Amino acid sequence: MNKINNTVNPFRLFSDSNKSPKRTKFFNEMKDNNDEIQQKKKGEKFSSLDAKVTIPEAIKDFARIKRVVDESPDMDNQIKVEKIKDQIKNGSYKINYDLLAEKMLENEI
Repeated sequence: MNKINNTVNPFRLFSDSNKSPKRTKFFNEMKDNNDEIQQKKKGEKFSSLDAKVTIPEAIKDFARIKRVVDESPDMDNQIKVEKIKDQIKNGSYKINYDLLAEKMLENEI
């Protein structure tokens, strides 16, 4: 009796004897598609990380305030401060309590 060899060589599919044009084209297309998918995934990873930049509102507010302060003219209050100091020393400084209360409330609200 003849024994039938039922074992399959797993490398037979890829051997040179089985490289039909259809099979080669199929495997090359699969490889190309896989390479293209991998490149897209890499691109999506980098672009999605780079594209999502969020700046907190507090930082935006700070930037606006800084811009306004930088654009405003410098104020020299030294003369006004000296005048008030002199009035306090000689007792002629009068406190406007209504204005003081108003300013305090503005700062609280």
